[in-house]
Amino acid sequence: MLLKLIKKAQKGNDKASLELFQQYEQDLYRMAFIYVKNQNDALDVVQETFDVTDPQRLVGWADNVFVGKVVEMSGTSDKYGMLETQFKVEVAENIKGELQGEVTVNQQGGYEGESLILVENDQLLEEGESYLFVSGKNEEQNWHTVVPVYGDIMIESEAHKEEMLNKYKKAYQEEIPYE
Repeated sequence: MLLKLIKKAQKGNDKASLELFQQYEQDLYRMAFIYVKNQNDALDVVQETFDVTDPQRLVGWADNVFVGKVVEMSGTSDKYGMLETQFKVEVAENIKGELQGEVTVNQQGGYEGESLILVENDQLLEEGESYLFVSGKNEEQNWHTVVPVYGDIMIESEAHKEEMLNKYKKAYQEEIPYE
């Protein structure tokens, strides 16, 4: 059920997007509280959270939007109190930004021992698969951290790839910068 809801939201279904936000609003608050360590500030963060289902706002926030193929998992980290997994990705095409060659994509979640920890039920990237990535650059680690669910869209077919490229190129032309 949740996976179907996520797929609908990724395809632009506003009702599904709202339902997902409502379902995870408390999780967003808890995550914000971990970082800001103050209840009022955490509430402000959640209230000011932009709509990640809106491609124009998502692209406006992002440093890079690109299509790439996952080469391999390259590491894990929990430096900031959240488990993250890194992947080597071969850049195929840029929509926003000028990435070339192989880059490190960072995804929240991963394996903690035998247990798989997922953020917003965002499945881990799969080796050999191509994705449309929407990422923010972590200068310190030289990673490109993707937005859970909406920042790592698996390319299902050539037609789907063209659809996503057109959608996100248009979103880039009409981007709404994050403030």
